[in-house]
Amino acid sequence: MAPIRLSRPSARAVVAAAALVVIAVATALTTVPPHSWELRVFDAINGLPEAPAVVWLPVMQLGALGGAVAMTVVIATLHRPRLAFAYGTSCAIAWLGAEFFKSVVDRARPGDLGIELVIRGAKAVGSGFPSGHSAVAFAGAIVLVFALLGRWRVVPIALAVIVGLARIYVGAHLPLDVLGGAGVGVLIGVVLHAVAHLPKTAAIGDRR
Repeated sequence: MAPIRLSRPSARAVVAAAALVVIAVATALTTVPPHSWELRVFDAINGLPEAPAVVWLPVMQLGALGGAVAMTVVIATLHRPRLAFAYGTSCAIAWLGAEFFKSVVDRARPGDLGIELVIRGAKAVGSGFPSGHSAVAFAGAIVLVFALLGRWRVVPIALAVIVGLARIYVGAHLPLDVLGGAGVGVLIGVVLHAVAHLPKTAAIGDRR
């Protein structure tokens, strides 16, 4: 059977629809206190040894606004102004979107639940759902996925996944926080990529 091939607009529509489903499911499952299965997943990741921190913690900065700005500058220096615009704008809107959700879904952080955990670095404060770092990382990643060619598309998604895992690892978020943030980021990344009208052959190094 021949593989199903989707046009770029169709692919964006499918990804956006999937992101909406993820956001809806993650929001619906968000409870206080968290489900036992979510706490088990949290414990498994948060309790990992210190070795992953060497990679995870630097990569985690891609989900911070400072990291997003730095990546935007890097992309711009590669003579990709439209891609840089789409990347930077999607990250900024994803952060704002996550902040809006946090004002609506007032979910406690792991450190405020009275559970046993390891907090690495400063204790995160404020509402935990969704993860702003995950939203920013996945928004930028989706813009790059549609812009890169071939196997390079795996790289931004892999980095965004590491950002989400790192937020659990440092004790800042529960798994559903990360999942919800990923959904928000993917949705915004798809929309910004469409709005920016990036060309199909938008490989790094192409100056359009």
